[in-house]
Amino acid sequence: MNSDRTPTIENQREETRASGSLAFARQFAGEPAALQAITTAFLVLFCIVGLALWGLPYYYDFMVQQFGWTRAQVTSGNALSKLVVGPVFGFIAGWMVDRFGPRRLMMAGILMAGAALIGLGCISTLGMFYFFYLFNALGYVCGGPLPNQVLLSRWFDKSRGKAMGIAYLGIGLGGAAVPWISNMQSPGYPTYWCINSDGRGHCEYWES
Repeated sequence: MNSDRTPTIENQREETRASGSLAFARQFAGEPAALQAITTAFLVLFCIVGLALWGLPYYYDFMVQQFGWTRAQVTSGNALSKLVVGPVFGFIAGWMVDRFGPRRLMMAGILMAGAALIGLGCISTLGMFYFFYLFNALGYVCGGPLPNQVLLSRWFDKSRGKAMGIAYLGIGLGGAAVPWISNMQSPGYPTYWCINSDGRGHCEYWES
């Protein structure tokens, strides 16, 4: 008797998956705003998390060579930003999303991350490096996964997992694109110019 029920349960599960995929495709076709939301989430995560956060370690060795800092000093910026910004501003960012909506918080995070990259491209002291790294982490909290999840949850119900999966592809692609973008836009130029250029393009793109 259990063997008779098993195929039925499996068929129901397959039908549910198929109907979910069909609803996902229909939502894109019938609601252009849903496609705009998932495209926005993809691009924001590409820039804020992939380029601005995951991409910075690509420049660590250049900073060590250029400024004479130790590798421990350079990598401490990432650790300090997670220890300080995450616990302190995580709850505040969640409250602001509920209070003002994800759009305003995402715009603030985008501008902060872009400004942080511009600042990192102009630094000459270790203290300024830590300051702008913390500012970059604050941009991640305000414009990263948290508000993007809220944004997509307002447009997708049954297909929310698929939508988040597509948006999160931007993180990996952004991090992988950093060496290619830097080598393409500024071969032979110093490290600070590359980071500064990334930050200015980051802000100009989202302001347009």
